[in-house]
Amino acid sequence: MATFEELMRIMNGPHASLKSKIGAAIRLGSLGDDVAIDALLEATREGSNWTRRAAVEGLAAIGNSTAAQALASVAKNDANPSIRAQAISSLGRINGAGSLDVLRAALRDEMAFVRRTALETASKYVGESALGLGIDALTDVAPDVRLVALDLLQCLRPGYDLMALRKVLSREGEPTLTDDVVKKVSLLLHGPQP
Repeated sequence: MATFEELMRIMNGPHASLKSKIGAAIRLGSLGDDVAIDALLEATREGSNWTRRAAVEGLAAIGNSTAAQALASVAKNDANPSIRAQAISSLGRINGAGSLDVLRAALRDEMAFVRRTALETASKYVGESALGLGIDALTDVAPDVRLVALDLLQCLRPGYDLMALRKVLSREGEPTLTDDVVKKVSLLLHGPQP
């Protein structure tokens, strides 16, 4: 088995493929100790995007609360939206509903791609707790984000007919939510009122 130093050389090597870097990062992650977490977190801040992406995967492989905190930091602070999105997805995968605050913060990201990833992650890993995220994202400026929010809501409440809402949300710009649409969303949140 490769030593810590050898794995770090692969991670930081300019000629290593993404596959090799991710493999090295995951092996570092399997070490599971704080030295590996510190090294992987440092690797998320430096080097090529490939190295940084591999480091995110290594942190996800560790999967403990310290790694989750490191992923949350990357998700909130990385300058590259692709790295932020990957950290969000990885955090959701290992932390489920515990990642709700980071997912909520990601809904305010400047990049629609990151906001969409937060909703997709919530849909896969968070479950019922993601309902509020879906509702919040219905007013996003990006139609594709609104539609992912609607898909999330449809997964959580499969019995509701949301075709009228889908038509409103697929339009460009700020959606105009009519009273009928608001009632449907309220039903999603609270169920039928007696």
